[in-house]
Amino acid sequence: MSKKLLITGSSGFIGGFLVEAAIARGYEVYAGLRKTSSKKYLTNPETKFLVMEFENEELLRKQLVEHKFDYIIHNAGVTKTKKEETYLKINAGYLQSMVDILSSENVVPTNFIYMSSIAARGPADYTETGLVTNDTPPQPVTNYGKSKLAGERILEATTNFSYTIIRPTIVYGPREKDLYTVFELVKKGLELYVGSHKQSLTFIHVKDLVQVIIDALSTTRKRAAYFVADGDVYSSEELNGFIKEALGKKTMKLRLPIGLIKVVAAISESVNGIFGNYPPLNRDKVNELKCQSWVIDTSLIQEDFNFAPRIRLPDGIRDTVKWYKQNNWL
Repeated sequence: MSKKLLITGSSGFIGGFLVEAAIARGYEVYAGLRKTSSKKYLTNPETKFLVMEFENEELLRKQLVEHKFDYIIHNAGVTKTKKEETYLKINAGYLQSMVDILSSENVVPTNFIYMSSIAARGPADYTETGLVTNDTPPQPVTNYGKSKLAGERILEATTNFSYTIIRPTIVYGPREKDLYTVFELVKKGLELYVGSHKQSLTFIHVKDLVQVIIDALSTTRKRAAYFVADGDVYSSEELNGFIKEALGKKTMKLRLPIGLIKVVAAISESVNGIFGNYPPLNRDKVNELKCQSWVIDTSLIQEDFNFAPRIRLPDGIRDTVKWYKQNNWL
């Protein structure tokens, strides 16, 4: 009999791939989403849909108790919003509601996976080793990162609750919309760099990420946290180089001081705010862009899951560019 798996945030970039991968692995998948969520990429006929309203505690309780899921992947969250309290409400508050209901109703799943982020721990800039590990004191530099850390703290404070925290680095691949802005700039013939320093970056292709998340469902190691990256370290120049090669473009390099980027971000926020939007380049995001290193320790996930990424960045960029072109994004 198939194990019942709830994946919240199923309509999002990572969520859609999670649903596909979990069904392929034989799980009975319930795609948790909002009434207004798009089902564009949730086309597998085996997908079961569950409309969730995290602010409706009575409905949430009814759903969790009735279904009594064997596993839950809590992928729902917000990555861009203007107010810190909104981050905390959605990324931590909704998690707290789920944990409280699951515990009080005695329907705790075999494993509860929380999709956190490298942002919850902060950059490697402040470390002596130049590497962020599980032992590194967290120093998130954005409101998003602070809210994800708050979510981790909620789980750590539980008892008799099996969880796995997944902290991916920069996730890219088909359907991704944030890093996509870099692809757009390169297509226009521009390489944009922030500040005078070089950045050390890490990446993970979405298809590699979802496979290790599905692997983590059945882990026997409980209450653990893992950083996920492909194991390589790249500069922002290398990233742009791979995109240039995939697009066959020549570019002009432009390096802007942090001060100017902050001004541009503030203007972008104001202009987009008129239309009720919050742009990818915002003042909070600048706090990430000015960091020099996002290098993380992936040894634990290699040891526990024998994780070996199948898609390295050059190949993944070509795969992503191909999808963007086929879907008229580029």
